[in-house]
Amino acid sequence: ACISIYCYVLSKINIAFVITTLLTIIIGVILSVVMTDAQLRLWRDRVSPEERKNSYFRNIFLNRVNQSSIQIKNAYLYFQSKYHTHNKKTRTEYIKLNLISMITEFVVSILFILSFLCTAIFVARGVINGSYTLGYYSMTISALTMLYANIKRFVKYAVGTNWYINVLEAYYEVLLYDER
Repeated sequence: ACISIYCYVLSKINIAFVITTLLTIIIGVILSVVMTDAQLRLWRDRVSPEERKNSYFRNIFLNRVNQSSIQIKNAYLYFQSKYHTHNKKTRTEYIKLNLISMITEFVVSILFILSFLCTAIFVARGVINGSYTLGYYSMTISALTMLYANIKRFVKYAVGTNWYINVLEAYYEVLLYDER
């Protein structure tokens, strides 16, 4: 419903802005969903296994019995080096995971900003030429700002929903394994 209002406002300027805005929205959503799938694969294939290994070696030092065994067998350096190795790998994988999020957010924002600027410049030229009033320019900028905020909320919702759907699919896949 909200998008139809924004599209109506943009259609009064030029129908090309409606098409550009809709294409920007579609590209942003598709890009976000594809990148979320990539993040989930990275999490499943690299982050989660390294996190488990890191947790294992970190928790070894918290148990008195393990601590005693490590001291008796003089294995402290071995477990310490394993912990540091897996801790470093875990941090590196988390950085990659966050980098994917940041790049996706950046690219989608650039798409929206370019669409926003093209529309704002076109309407500003119309105000200078006398085709539009300053109030219409303000209304257009406000509408685009609200559209951008609504689309960001929608993309975050779509990405979150896609993440949970993929996690549930993996869970159901495990449930289908043969019990033998």
